[in-house]
Amino acid sequence: MKSIEDVDVTGKRVLIRLDTDVPVLNGKVKDDSRLRASLHTLHLFKKAKQIVMMGHMGRPTSPNTKFSLKPVAKKLSSLLKAEVHLVDYRNVPDKKYVLIENLRFYPGEKEKSKEFAKQLAQHGDVYVNDAFADCHREDASISLVPKYVPSFAGLHVINQVINIAHIIEKAKHPFILVIGGAKIDKLLALEKLVNQVDGVLIGGAMMYPFLKAMHFGTGKYECSTEDVAKAKKLLKQTHIMLPVDVMLDTKRAVNAHKIPPDRAAFDIGPETIKHYTQILRQAKTIIWNGPLGVAEKKAFAKGTNAVARVMAQSKGLTLVGGGDTTAAIKPSLKKFTFYSTAGGAFLDLLAGKKLPGLEVLR
Repeated sequence: MKSIEDVDVTGKRVLIRLDTDVPVLNGKVKDDSRLRASLHTLHLFKKAKQIVMMGHMGRPTSPNTKFSLKPVAKKLSSLLKAEVHLVDYRNVPDKKYVLIENLRFYPGEKEKSKEFAKQLAQHGDVYVNDAFADCHREDASISLVPKYVPSFAGLHVINQVINIAHIIEKAKHPFILVIGGAKIDKLLALEKLVNQVDGVLIGGAMMYPFLKAMHFGTGKYECSTEDVAKAKKLLKQTHIMLPVDVMLDTKRAVNAHKIPPDRAAFDIGPETIKHYTQILRQAKTIIWNGPLGVAEKKAFAKGTNAVARVMAQSKGLTLVGGGDTTAAIKPSLKKFTFYSTAGGAFLDLLAGKKLPGLEVLR
C-alpha cells in the first residue's frame, strides 16, 4: 500500500476517511478511541491547505439527528485543538478543518454511486483512508473515491495491517482461537485459521447452535435451522471446545447441557472459566474475537474478564479484535501484543480475504 507519510501535502486539500462510528450518549462521544487512532495521521497535515474529514455513524438510510456527526465534530475540535466545521458534502466551506455529515445520510454511499464518489473526490487533492474498521466495505467513500484522486493509506490503517499480519505469520504453537459473540458465520469465514490452530474456545450466544446440533436444549434462545446445520459441519473439527457449564440470567450456574426452557445463558460458567484459562495459560499464541457473555453487565462479565486476565499475563503473542470485545476489556488492552477495534475488517484479514478498501490503494 502507498503510505500518506511519503507524500508532501503542503498547500494541498486532504480528503480523509475516518472511523467515526463511535458511541454517543446524551450528545457526547462516550469513547473516542477510534478518533484518537487517527490523530497521528491527522497531525501530518498541519501544512495542508485544508483537511476534509468524512465517515459514518450507525445505519441510517436518510438524515436523522440521532446519527448526526455533530458530537464527533465537537470531539475532534477538542482533540485537534482547532474548530472542526460540520457540513453537507455539497457545500464545503473554505475552512482548515471540515467534517462532512454522516455519509450514510446520502443514498449514494451504500449504493456505491460513482457520481456520489466523484462529488466527494472533488474536495481533495489527495485521498487518505485511515478507517481500517471500514476497509472490508465497498461503500463509495471506501472503494470508489480512490479511483478519482491520488490515494494513500493512513498510518492507522498501515499499523493495523502490518501488526495483524505479523502475529498470524509468527504464530507459535500451542495456538488458540477464542471466539464469542452471536454469529456462527464468523467461524465458517475463519475456516482456514481454524484449521491452523490447536484449539477453538467457544463462548457467547454462538454456543447455542452447537448445543442444538448435539440435541441439547437451548433455553429461551431460538436457533435457526441454517445455523444448526453450520454447527454440525463445524463439529467435525474435534478441536472446537464448548462450555461445560453456563451462568444463567438468574446468576445461577448450570450444566451447559441442562439450560432450563425458560432461561438464557448470559456467560460461561465457573468450570468452563477454569478449563479455558488452563488451556490459555499453555498457549504461545492467542487470537480473540467476541465477548464470552453479556459482558456489558458486570454480573455476566466474569468469563470475558478471565480470558482478558490470562491474555494480559501471557508471554506469548496475543491479539484481540472487535469493537464489543475491546470495549469490554479496555483496561487490559495495553498489555496485549496488539489489539484492533475493527470487527468485520479484522475477521476478514484473519480469514485471508482481500479487503476492498486496501486493494484500491495498492
